[in-house]
Amino acid sequence: MYELALKLGRSVEAVRRKRLLLSRRANPWTTEEENTVRQLTIEGKSSADLHDALQRSPQSVRAKQAALGLIPPQGRSGRRHVWSIQDADELLVLYTNGLNDAHIWEKLSFDVSFRAIEAKRRSMGLLNPIMRPKYWTTEESDKLRELLAWLE
Repeated sequence: MYELALKLGRSVEAVRRKRLLLSRRANPWTTEEENTVRQLTIEGKSSADLHDALQRSPQSVRAKQAALGLIPPQGRSGRRHVWSIQDADELLVLYTNGLNDAHIWEKLSFDVSFRAIEAKRRSMGLLNPIMRPKYWTTEESDKLRELLAWLE
């Protein structure tokens, strides 16, 4: 993945996520995967355990958990999260430990949207130019597919 990231001018995490997205676009959830989500959620497994076991993104797993009624849906309460000093401190600790927004989102002890984390981090002056959003072009996606096919 490191070599692919260098060739594409992306972070390893960005290439990993895009690879997962490319592989899942034409692959809807199966009944077996849904049963696995139910079982692992009931067993109290972490979201990281679920997305590792299913090879799906954390967002996809959470969305499926919500669709199955296993967790409350995100962002539907109509209320915005009011950040306490303790919440901001927790965000700061996770950020200074080198975690990106996706990993921070998984580890926070309170429920907040991914975008709220990004907005709060930016408002705190915690800017990370390496992690700034960069959208994949069609050409970049095609090049990644070619490189992945070459590796397999």
